[in-house]
Amino acid sequence: MAKEKLTPSELEKSERMDELTDQFMAADKVVCSAPFWNLSFPPMLKAYMDTICIVGKTFHYTAEGVDVNSSNPSVRKAACREELTELAKTF
Repeated sequence: MAKEKLTPSELEKSERMDELTDQFMAADKVVCSAPFWNLSFPPMLKAYMDTICIVGKTFHYTAEGVDVNSSNPSVRKAACREELTELAKTF
């Protein structure tokens, strides 16, 4: 959807989403430590992740699937304590 077709409220929200995504992309490192409740993250963290996940900006689709690292090579994920321990060694 072209931004000129948005209502003032929608445009304001879209611009805020762009600000948050740009802030994320500009960061040297981002570390999120959060509990995993009912097969998901806390609502505010999930809302933030949903906001910054933008095709072509924070990730790309390739023939092999989703590619996160070509958008931002500093992005890494850790899903459990062992992975987090190994990831911490790279900082």
